[in-house]
Amino acid sequence: MIDPHATIGEHRHDDDEEVYYVLSGQGHMILDGQRVAIGAGDVAVTPPGHSHGLVNGPTTMRAVVVGSRR
Repeated sequence: MIDPHATIGEHRHDDDEEVYYVLSGQGHMILDGQRVAIGAGDVAVTPPGHSHGLVNGPTTMRAVVVGSRR
């Protein structure tokens, strides 16, 4: 669960990939500096070496986040 208006801040992982699957709620992913709207049913993938962040919207977001180290 991600609280309303919470953010994970934009950051980078050099050795792992992260996949976000949004179950409910809406917000914005920041992928290599570009904001992209994301909501229920959307998937965002951040490959190794790229930056990402998440800014939640006005309601609680439920998401599954899976990381894989290379």
